[in-house]
Parts: sequence; structure tokens; C-alpha cells
Amino acid sequence: MSRLNSYRNDTDSILLRSAHGSFSPTAALIDLGVIPSQESTAPESILRATSTLLHERHHWLQHIGTTAGIYNSLILHFESAVIAGMGDLTSVKEEDLPLLASKSPKYRDVLSIWEHAEAVRRLFFGCRVGDHRKLDAGGSLSTRFLTSALTDHLVESIPGPSGLPLSLPKWRDEMFRNRPQHRVVSHRQWIVGARHLMEFSARVSEMFKLAVDWTEAGRTHTDMEHHLAGVYGVAYDLFLKSCEVENDNTNTLVAAALTCDLALNSLYPPAGPALLVSPSMLFIELARDLRDFDFSRPVVINDPISVRELINELHCHLRNRTWAPFELISEQIVDSFGHLTPDAAMNRVFGAGDFREPPPNADLVWLASLWGESARRRTKNPELFALPSCVYTCDREFFHSLFDPIAPPVIKADGMMYPAAARTSDFKWLQFTLHLAVQADLLRGVMYSTVDELAAVLARYGLPLTGDELNDAHGRDLARVLFKSINFSARQGALGVSLVRKVAKILGYDSPL
Repeated sequence: MSRLNSYRNDTDSILLRSAHGSFSPTAALIDLGVIPSQESTAPESILRATSTLLHERHHWLQHIGTTAGIYNSLILHFESAVIAGMGDLTSVKEEDLPLLASKSPKYRDVLSIWEHAEAVRRLFFGCRVGDHRKLDAGGSLSTRFLTSALTDHLVESIPGPSGLPLSLPKWRDEMFRNRPQHRVVSHRQWIVGARHLMEFSARVSEMFKLAVDWTEAGRTHTDMEHHLAGVYGVAYDLFLKSCEVENDNTNTLVAAALTCDLALNSLYPPAGPALLVSPSMLFIELARDLRDFDFSRPVVINDPISVRELINELHCHLRNRTWAPFELISEQIVDSFGHLTPDAAMNRVFGAGDFREPPPNADLVWLASLWGESARRRTKNPELFALPSCVYTCDREFFHSLFDPIAPPVIKADGMMYPAAARTSDFKWLQFTLHLAVQADLLRGVMYSTVDELAAVLARYGLPLTGDELNDAHGRDLARVLFKSINFSARQGALGVSLVRKVAKILGYDSPL
């Protein structure tokens, strides 16, 4: 019986959420849910919708612009590659799902590797205390194995500059000896991980945007306390306790959010060593070192220069507290991935414009190109990644000049996908994102879901195309990509045929298989 078998609802182990939207690292997709109409809703609702968008954009920046985001993404991609590369994937039938419940010996070795990676990822990303007890029942985790596997996965998947092999840091064996296999922090029934630092800092940025908007609208009273309820306040509780700050005010909120960013971007560039220090442990250590920091220093929340100066002061105060000076982290990411470009990665999938079976790991090459470009932008504008609201509320045009070149291709709202920036308005980007999302959901879904549950998940990408929209060229093209992506992701085996037929039936569409 799998240690992960009880996790029937896997969503909470993946998604980052705001009050009204979500961000999926596996699908690289921002979903804003239902957007209020400007004609039929109060201005405050519109302000909240745009604040939600900023919250999810912050999660995207954390996903591609911090080493913790890179590490989480890399484990997720490695897990998908383990399943996609499984020799028996073409022979998997619908009755074999979910694979985590399978007793067939032919899946045993692959599932063991997948479970090992997922257990480490959940402890790193954060999970419920009960989930941790279930994961920990299997004994200590080998960090050396996963670190080596992730490094090999990157080197084999991503081309280096000028046709040379990709060069990554080498981790000495002594780093893995006589060290605790994993150290975790618990609070409010959570094992605190990267998600808690991400959710708190994104919520602070969202709160500050609302505060600036309300002030400009002439609103004098804002109730912000409820914004830090639940998962959103876990990191702040730990920060206040660790640095022993008595005055909870705007300055401490900003400092806590910036410290989250420091902790998220100070680990493992890019592949390991796994869980020798978790983001939450480093966050607490950094907060403790801030006990003698001057929190009375004024900071202007809608002034990027003011926020950047505070970041620099924190850097100076906390220098030598992490494995390497902060500025070297970004330099190393640029050195490793700065030769890649997002457009070139996308063109590997579509070439002249027609969707075809993508080259292996084309999505990881695309992500790596964003890692390099994000690190390059962080060296000049760290405030964009630590507190994006300060840039957005000061100069929206300048914000888009920084954000749009590294924006996700599309945003989902009201069930439909839209270009996230002018550079991704080409229809190929919509196809590209649809393929990434389908591939990620299918290769993860086979572990947890029955074939009917998985078909329902995949059909959600086609539901906006039902009715008349399936009859126009745009709808037919998207439906074609949806079905091809399902079939390609299942390696054109029996499972792919079953899923295509079930999804087509849900959508009321003639199955192409």
C-alpha cells in the first residue's frame, strides 16, 4: 500500500491560491475564476479582481524567479518524466488506474522512485501535519539519491551554451554525511514549507495594492487583518515570534515579506542538495538574525526605490547567513540558463506553426529559459520579485516592461484562456500552454485518479469550446490540440485512446480515435 495512497484529493499539494484565483506550477497557468463585469459590479469588486491578478502574478514570479520555486518545479517535472519514461506506459489500461493503488509488480520500481521524489517535495513545499506523519512512516529519505537524479535530469534535458553540455554545481559527498535527513517546522497543523512563505508574501503584496487603491479612491479605513487568516498568516506568526518584534505594523509586514523572498531564493541552485535545509528553517534562522534590526526605518510601499533600499539593508545585515552571498544566487542561475530564450523553446514544439508531438522535455527547456531571464532581471530589480505591488502601484507601464517578457503565456478567466501579454498573443502560445497543462495533469493524474476522474479533469480544458465555438476554426484547432496532447502524453497507447474518447463524450464532440 502506497504511503501517498490516502491523498485522494491531490490539488492542495500543488496549487497556490488567493481568495478568488489560483496558480498551478505543473500547468504554468494562472486561473482567475469568475471575473466581475465592470458594468455590473461596484468599483471595489474590480479593485479586488485586479489585486487577485497581482497575487497570482506574484506566485508566477516566485515559480520562475526563486530557487525554491525552481526546485519545486524541477521535482514535479522529474516526477512526470519518471512516468512518461516508464517502459510500460503504452500498455497501461484504464483499469490500471490509479497507479498508486496498483499491486502489479511491473510498476513497483517506477512508483518507488516517484513516491520518493513526491515525499521530499511535500516536505519542502509544505503539507498538513497528518500528511507528514504518513510520509515519515517510511523512514528517512535519501537526499543524495534525489539530488543526483535531479542534476542528471537537468543535464540530460537542457542543452548548454554553444552546443556544449550543461554545467551545474557539483555537490561533495561530505555534504550528505552526518546530517539530518530532513528538518521541518510545524505551526497551525501545518508542516511549514515554501508554500507558506509564498502565500504570505503574495498576500502582503495584494494587501498593499488594495491599500494604495483605496487611498487613491478616498477610502480612509481598511480592515486588513482578515487577509492574514489561515495559511496566509503562518509565515508571519513565525517571523514575529522568531525576531521578537513587539510592534506589528507596515514596516514589519514589509520586512517579513522581503525575508520570505530571501529565504525562497537562497537554496539549492538549482537541483540540490534536497532538504538539508528547508525554506522554512532558513526563514526562521534569518528572522532570528533580525532581532537587532531597526524595524522603525520608514518604507514607502508604493516606491520601488524605497523597497529596494530596504532589501539592500537586509542583505547587508544578513550577509553570510546562507550558503552563498545573495547576489551570487542570481549570477549562478544566469550562468546556467541565461543562454536560453522562451521563444526558441516554444518553437521547438510548433516549428512553422503546426502542432506536432513535442520533443522530450521541451517544457523544461522553456521553463529554464525563464529561470535565466528572471535571475537577470532580479539583479537590477529585486523588488519586482519580493514585493511586486510596489512597482505596479508606482508605475504600471514600468511594471509591464519588467513583467511581460517573463509573463506566463496565458491567463484563464471565466473558463477561457487569454494571452497574458502582447508577446504571447500568437495562437501558438495558447496551444503551447494547453499542451503543457494537459501533459502535466495527465502524467500526475494517472497516479491518483481513476480514468473517469482523470477524463473529467482534462475535459475542463475543452468545456469553453462546447456548442457553437467547436464549429469555428479557433475552437476546432484547440480541440485538435487537446486530443493530440492527451494521446501524445499517454504515449499513444490504450490509455490515451480511452481518455480521448471519454473527454470527447463529455464535450459532446466526435472522437478522433
